[in-house]
Amino acid sequence: MNTYSFFPPSFRSLLLLTAVVLAGLALPSCNGSKAFVKRAGKMEEAGMMPQAANLYYTAVMKKPTNIDAMVGLKRSGQIVLGQHIASFDEAVMYHNREAALKAWHDAEAWHQKLTAVGVALVFPEAKRAAYQSVKDAHLDEVYRAANLALEQEAFGEALTLLDEILALDAAYLDAPQLRNTAYCEPRYRSGIAAQENDQLRTAHKHFSEVVDTDAGYRDAGQRLTDVLEEGRYTVALMEFKNGSKEVGAVALHVHLLTHLQSLRSDVQVLNRLMSRLFDAHVLQLLANVLQASHGSVVLELHRTAREEKKLSSACAFRAAFSLETTRRHTSKTSPPHAGLSLNV
Repeated sequence: MNTYSFFPPSFRSLLLLTAVVLAGLALPSCNGSKAFVKRAGKMEEAGMMPQAANLYYTAVMKKPTNIDAMVGLKRSGQIVLGQHIASFDEAVMYHNREAALKAWHDAEAWHQKLTAVGVALVFPEAKRAAYQSVKDAHLDEVYRAANLALEQEAFGEALTLLDEILALDAAYLDAPQLRNTAYCEPRYRSGIAAQENDQLRTAHKHFSEVVDTDAGYRDAGQRLTDVLEEGRYTVALMEFKNGSKEVGAVALHVHLLTHLQSLRSDVQVLNRLMSRLFDAHVLQLLANVLQASHGSVVLELHRTAREEKKLSSACAFRAAFSLETTRRHTSKTSPPHAGLSLNV
């Protein structure tokens, strides 16, 4: 029998709990700042400077007052910065502008990262003139290619090139305006084509993209307004009350995808539009009412004031509601009108 069994059960439980707590307290030390410094030192001895610098950086983040971590980060960090500058010099020598720019930007990002945690590195400012020279030459080359792509109406290619320019210099010559053209022009043209083919939803999408980017681009704003008007069909206009809450006169407009040119097309389009909202029985009843009223239908909505914004689209209706139909004649010669009462 071991010695542990001689202790009372309650005392044994206390010992076990104490051991667990002490073990838990000991675990963070394995991943503490000192542990990262130790691992970084081994990487540094092996000549793996980027890995060593990153471990020193983690140690500093865990404990900014760890002197060993700060010293190790400054030492290894300077070497890593030198490696980025060496890559820049090599790329310049081989006339690889893109690689040179990337290496320089990596060097700047590394320098800023360490500066943010209080580690000052020596940045080779004397080489900044060489960087600027490479940058200017690259911008000129890409700018010429972007203009050529625009002339050939290769708008996608031009947009990519202009985005590259603006990432390096947000105010380079007229690149912002050219980028605007490369983005808006194909969408503007697609919008016109859709509008001419009565594809009003597609036209609205394209013109909206143009206006959102440049509200003054050609006549896109006016065309967007025209598309909305062309696709608007008034289904109902009447006053109603909902319990104790009064709501004023409401004009419910349904934006249809095609022109409504005849009663038959009206029924077909409305059937498609309402198919998501009505069950089969109610949908058939709606079609019958439309046919009987020669396309003239009045909808009475019972809703709360908070749902007012939803009336801009028929798709705002919920699927569950009741429907009643009535028929009345305003005169002997006028067509019958159908009144639909919807409880939304």
